[in-house]
Amino acid sequence: MKRKVDEMDETINDADLDFLSRIENGVSLSKLNRDQWESTVSTTLEDEVAKLERAGLLRHSAPEESLSKQFSDRELCGFFDPSSLPSKGGKNKLAKLAVEFADHETLNQLLAMCPVYEATAEGRIAADEYREIKEARERAAIRRDRLSFLKNQLPQARANPEVFPFVHWCGSSLEAKCSTCRKNDGKIFSVDAIKEFPPPYCDCVDSCHSALIPMTKEMAEDAVKEKTAKWAFPTKPAPAESHS
Repeated sequence: MKRKVDEMDETINDADLDFLSRIENGVSLSKLNRDQWESTVSTTLEDEVAKLERAGLLRHSAPEESLSKQFSDRELCGFFDPSSLPSKGGKNKLAKLAVEFADHETLNQLLAMCPVYEATAEGRIAADEYREIKEARERAAIRRDRLSFLKNQLPQARANPEVFPFVHWCGSSLEAKCSTCRKNDGKIFSVDAIKEFPPPYCDCVDSCHSALIPMTKEMAEDAVKEKTAKWAFPTKPAPAESHS
């Protein structure tokens, strides 16, 4: 994402959007863990906020919101003369009354102590879009992790061809599968027939959506008999040798 900032292009990256998505509803910089966030965004919190402000994604919170986010109800009560401001009520009510009735000098002094920021309307849209992309990436990573164990069994079959002479090409039902994976889905191959997996011509979305499961000859024949798989070659292989 790029936005015009002070006549220069400034890139808003994933770290910026992650920070924005976590503070979009308003937060005081003084209440954030600086060590945690500054190591994440690789800059000071003040510089990060200034960058997002220039991009039109972040702004100072309104006075009432700033007071409520920055101070406790006890602190707010202590700032004002009870005769000029009711000293009872929740923090949000006190903040609202302070903005409405406190003298300007006291109010301005308090607001100067409130480094409270929130996302703009455009910032909220950007944060929502970032979360959707992040969740999609996480879902894709989970799919890859679930398949990795199965895929990693191919070397096991190659190392033990006398035990696992076949592999079953299994694909998910995802529409993201490429034409190659759809074509081979459910077929049983000789382990020697698979030279590389995932195949270099696989064009699945995100990552290959198939897996190879090692099979003994008996397992392969049973799968074909039960119609849960079929041979990838024209005729089925010779029956398993008898060891009796």
